[in-house]
Amino acid sequence: MSLFALPVPEYDDVSFYQTNTAYNTGEFTFPVNVGLEYKGTFEANWRKPELSSTDEYQNAVPPFTSPHNETVAINIPDDNEALYVHREREDGPHQYSSYGVNWFSRSTRSSVIKSLTTTFPSLNQLLPPGNVAPLLIREESPLLLTSAAEQTRLQNISGGDKTLIRLTFDYHTGHELLSYKITPEDMGSFTDPLHPDAIYPDSEEIFADEVDIYFRDELPNQVVGKVKSVANDLSNPVLSIVRTENYPLYSTGEELVPTLTPSQMPNFVGGVLIVEETEFVIHEVSPSSVLGEGPIFKVYKRELTDAVFAGTNSIPQAGADLQAPEVQADGKMLAIENMVSPSSWGGPNPHPLQVQIGDNWSIHREVIEREGPDDDPEQILEKFRGLYDDAAIIAVTGETGVYQITFNSTQLAHHPQYSANGTSVDWYGGIVRVHTDADPNGPRKTLQVLQIQQIGTGQNVQLLVLDPQYGQGNDANVVPISLGTGISVHFYPGYKVYLYANAAAGITEGNTLPATGEGTRYTIFGMRTKDLGGTGFVSKIGVPKMMFAQEILEPRVPEAPLGIPYTTRPDSFGKSTFTFTNQFTHRPHGLMYYRADDLLLLNALYTPATVATIVAELAKAENAPFAVNRWQNVLGFDYTYTDPDTINTNGHFAYYPDTVDGYRLPNPDNPNLFTGGGTPGSVIPGNMVSEIKAAVYQVFTTLTEMPLLYDHIRTDAAYIPKSGRQVVRDRNGALLSTNDPAFDIAPMAKVVGTNKVQFTDFGIDGTSGNLFFYTAREVGNTLQMGEFSDIFGPVKPVNAKAPVAPFIQR
Repeated sequence: MSLFALPVPEYDDVSFYQTNTAYNTGEFTFPVNVGLEYKGTFEANWRKPELSSTDEYQNAVPPFTSPHNETVAINIPDDNEALYVHREREDGPHQYSSYGVNWFSRSTRSSVIKSLTTTFPSLNQLLPPGNVAPLLIREESPLLLTSAAEQTRLQNISGGDKTLIRLTFDYHTGHELLSYKITPEDMGSFTDPLHPDAIYPDSEEIFADEVDIYFRDELPNQVVGKVKSVANDLSNPVLSIVRTENYPLYSTGEELVPTLTPSQMPNFVGGVLIVEETEFVIHEVSPSSVLGEGPIFKVYKRELTDAVFAGTNSIPQAGADLQAPEVQADGKMLAIENMVSPSSWGGPNPHPLQVQIGDNWSIHREVIEREGPDDDPEQILEKFRGLYDDAAIIAVTGETGVYQITFNSTQLAHHPQYSANGTSVDWYGGIVRVHTDADPNGPRKTLQVLQIQQIGTGQNVQLLVLDPQYGQGNDANVVPISLGTGISVHFYPGYKVYLYANAAAGITEGNTLPATGEGTRYTIFGMRTKDLGGTGFVSKIGVPKMMFAQEILEPRVPEAPLGIPYTTRPDSFGKSTFTFTNQFTHRPHGLMYYRADDLLLLNALYTPATVATIVAELAKAENAPFAVNRWQNVLGFDYTYTDPDTINTNGHFAYYPDTVDGYRLPNPDNPNLFTGGGTPGSVIPGNMVSEIKAAVYQVFTTLTEMPLLYDHIRTDAAYIPKSGRQVVRDRNGALLSTNDPAFDIAPMAKVVGTNKVQFTDFGIDGTSGNLFFYTAREVGNTLQMGEFSDIFGPVKPVNAKAPVAPFIQR
């Protein structure tokens, strides 16, 4: 506020008869200095100390009255120069007056009182939340991305739509810390910078009160093409007109066509047009009437774009040389939709849930010292919210840079919007700010909160925090924090939001889950903060964060492998092959094939002594022809027989041959089957089917190192499966792309029909004399293993031994 004085008449230059006003210079004096009075319009007395004063001296006052700074006289300035410049810091009406001081230090108050009303426009400095991370919660085992509590939330959803989304974000000093340099001028009449009204009243500060959530079921739109031409906008010198056309891909012979529908064009206003890696803010988008052209973009020239990115209001001078987009290479351009604007998110937005920031936190003031521009120390007043308390800090044993913080007297209840089952908000993560040993009065160091303990228990809150400077390769240079008790700690908790299905907000399984064959569905979330204090301020919507949902192919039980139950004749190395087909009930993601032999199966069920007895019995001539029947009975896991059956007893293995003189396998007696109780050999198979199944499938071994990916199994009818290792890496160990010609996940298999695979086992020991068995199972795209198929077998090796030499018998 600049205050000017009216010029004082000087009679030495005035002719005696020039004026009719009678005056006597002996009756008055001219002022040589001026004093200023100041007060609020509705205040009774002028304020002390006066505007021009010094704190080096205190004014003499009557007893029992507080002294104030001594007034400093103001010299009368030259004409047209300000008498005094007052830095007004208060809203509302104020009054100014003056008094003159002559060379005898006598003063006379002016009768002129000047009234002025000051209004400070509020500045919107709200920022959107940071570290936003959305996740669609789905069933999983083992737990990788979700917790057991979240799986319980998912299971407790009673409706048909099982949508459950976890949305975490931070809002802390990085978004709302206010800093003021402490100077005598800024302090005014206050002596303590921690006073809530000193420098700037806490009651007038603008902090975010709530967070709006925006959701869209598609990614931000992009337009890719080629710049055809660039011209200046004749109606506005700060704009350039960019015409576009198709961008050729010479390597493939294709073209990228820049296309926008009329409804999409407004969403690109305020977005970014990138021309050969140089960015320009889009002012307007319009369609082209020229055949072969894409949309026409009006963009701000480089200087205006830089000002927008910097958040300044600097406007180039008229006639300044402004940089328009230039094409120096292939002219490739990319336009990105403006997701800062709420209109780009479509409706209905924002979400009905408006997340409350904090829990009615008060504003805390703190004075820190830091090095100023001239290397001189300066004091800074910081204002922030959150939880503030003294605490005990200890280092966690064995974990470098990890600390446990226990507050002295602060408890942390659940967030006011917390709910155990419905839409909910609670505390999650966040940051902690503490001083360091090296600079106990300087800026606080920020630590990452790993875990918040004692939420809603009524106990003093405990935190597990991490110093992110550790583990960066320079631990010796890390500035350590203060450890011990009574340490000042500032804690800003983060937020964890659970969103359920809400058709009005567009959050449904239909919008978040991929359709059949889509593979992966991407959706986006955006967030902004807003003030509820009457300003109507909202922040920009933050950078959209992507949420993905992978199409889950649940593994099903395949049909049993089928084939001729004989191997090929052994080759010169004694290796035989066996080829079979496998039918699946749907298009599987991955396949695994397994093999076992008869001795492995017997040893899974019996002790070695019992196995030896069984082998001897099965080798007898009367039992050998029934090997297939016997093994199909054992591996069918169904020991109930059709009535009337006078030979076999339900619950036992079957007799073969089916006569009173036939042989049946004894009750299993392997001790490993009876860890849950029971005497080996005393329990009939029908009472321990689950144990027998588990033991049998446990001895099957995989025929490949990795699952066969169905989409990458050869489908050409002319392909002949071959023996060989699966090839998924190059010679240097780097993973190959599935499109690489060297990639071969299934050299031993091919697709021979709809969801039907032919597989060849090249690793059979054809000279062993064992019987072989095969089974299959699916692998889901989340690596979940399916159930085993029924077992096929036994498969017999072809007897390629030379015949016994003939001999003559008398």
